Amino acid sequence: MYSRCPHCDAQQELTAQQLRDSRGLLHCVSCHQPFDALLSLSEQADDVVEPISTDIALAQQQNTESVWRWRVGSLMMLLALLGQVVYFEGESLGRQPKIYATLLQACETLGCALPAYKNSDDWAVSHSALQVHLDKRFLVTAALTNQAGLAQALPILKLTLKDFNDQPVAERLFAPQQYANDAALSANQTTQIRLPLVFSTNEVGGFTLTLI
Repeated sequence: MYSRCPHCDAQQELTAQQLRDSRGLLHCVSCHQPFDALLSLSEQADDVVEPISTDIALAQQQNTESVWRWRVGSLMMLLALLGQVVYFEGESLGRQPKIYATLLQACETLGCALPAYKNSDDWAVSHSALQVHLDKRFLVTAALTNQAGLAQALPILKLTLKDFNDQPVAERLFAPQQYANDAALSANQTTQIRLPLVFSTNEVGGFTLTLI
């Protein structure tokens, strides 16, 4: 019997005993590559042998297709899960600096855009003061510091004026464009706030400044 190497097309003679001992797997005497001799068995030398179609090859092809279907299905399920997480937990995740930084890098690669980082817990208000002037005019000053490790969108300020009994007498919200020239502040930077006010009362004993 003869078998032809699929690597170098060299034909070599073999015996039934060799096939039984090696279970059909031989090494080519020319190129020394292993090959399945059963796929090109011939009784005569130099016979043209058509490759044997086996159920094993078909099963391997079907198995490969199944693996790819499983991978595609798993990827779609993962994307759906990530979409649900972003939908329900996106706001809270966006307030985590490390997660936001990772998302920012991903968007730079993909060409998308994220809204500016915003977390009121990463702001600090200091050196706040209230100056009272005539004609029911007031001036509130403070220093606003971004303590986050990345640039952050300026918050909305809520100013509450209180009387001498610590009861609120007036409230007002200030958008970032009303007290700053920029919409965001770089990491670990401080900006000065000046809020000139006119209210219908001079009975102001204190104030609170909170961030939204």
